[in-house]
Amino acid sequence: MYKLLIGATGIILLTLPIVSADVRGFKSDSPIIPSKDPDLVVESIWQFDTTKVYEAVTKLKFVPGSGRVITAHKTGRIRLYQSIKSDANNYVELINMMPDVHSHADHGLLSFAFHPDYEKGKKYAYVIYTGNPKDVKLLPNNKVVAPLRQWGSNYSGRYEWEKDGCPDLGDNNLDGSVCEKVYYIDRLKVDIDGGNPKMTKDITLFAGACGSSSTHGPGTITLMGGDMIFSMGDGGQYDKFDPGFKNIDACYEPGKGDDQGVFRS
Repeated sequence: MYKLLIGATGIILLTLPIVSADVRGFKSDSPIIPSKDPDLVVESIWQFDTTKVYEAVTKLKFVPGSGRVITAHKTGRIRLYQSIKSDANNYVELINMMPDVHSHADHGLLSFAFHPDYEKGKKYAYVIYTGNPKDVKLLPNNKVVAPLRQWGSNYSGRYEWEKDGCPDLGDNNLDGSVCEKVYYIDRLKVDIDGGNPKMTKDITLFAGACGSSSTHGPGTITLMGGDMIFSMGDGGQYDKFDPGFKNIDACYEPGKGDDQGVFRS
């Protein structure tokens, strides 16, 4: 059985039990991954350029029923490889969601999953990501916080935060710590069997979580049978005690009590 691992260095590893330690002409040292199997060999498959943030891989999946490979990248790009043995640079970009995805720090497009009935004709995939607010007036505490933000009290619509972080607005956002993002789940149409393989956005299924920190956001998504299972963090600050900042955080939910922020986990 093959196991695929994605390391923090951007290296994708393929692990497989074999009787020989000779893989593609390279002699393996002792396994670097703890295992009770003495014949486990760890083979480096792809290494991406980690100096380019858009190369950061967050998820890898085999296309159901085939040997083709899909990789999801933190900034919102999704790629198709014809095989796990393809060259790392030999791919087709299926979709570029960078305009929708806020990928600063721990955020970004962090997971995707195929529809469980993909092989039966349900050609869909699901992605979970941190996004810039598509409508700031839908932020739960926007009425209070809007005068402190660049969009102001009368603006309705999308707002895009700076790509390289959260601007310092002084006391209005804890010196650059509070910038509101929304955690989304989108369904994508998958068309990769013809001559022009692509994914296209179908619908946003979930936009119900809001966070203001640079971490503690979306986690993973998987589908089991008829159930969708996904994880999301509290959206609270990691370097400051965050009980919920009702006067400066548009993600604070009025009427839900004072203990929010880190207490929502």
